Amino acid sequence: MTRWLSRRPVRVALLLLAVWLLNGFDLFFTIWASRMGPFQELNPLAAMVLGNGNYTGIILYKAGLVLLATGILWYHRHYSFSETGCWMITFVYAALALRWHRYYETWNYYCHHDGIDPFQI
Repeated sequence: MTRWLSRRPVRVALLLLAVWLLNGFDLFFTIWASRMGPFQELNPLAAMVLGNGNYTGIILYKAGLVLLATGILWYHRHYSFSETGCWMITFVYAALALRWHRYYETWNYYCHHDGIDPFQI
């Protein structure tokens, strides 16, 4: 049953799917945070696009970068460095998802304790 998972291209495909899903979450939370208020994007190019309120631009920017990176990894899917790269990117995006969780947990805590309605900011 798990024999199909022993093939590197299958593992690379599953990891790339995870990267796309985690990137989608990151994109959603980036846009949401920028609309909520005090949020500073650390990527200078993305910050410039977000600063203009251009959400289509940030979607295209992030999707383009991920498409390029995952395309390279998919092209080399039969090599071990590609699988290693997929694991590394997946772990980075998973850590970023945990960071977003902490960001919103803190936001929620201060909004409720200070009597702030986060949707009125």
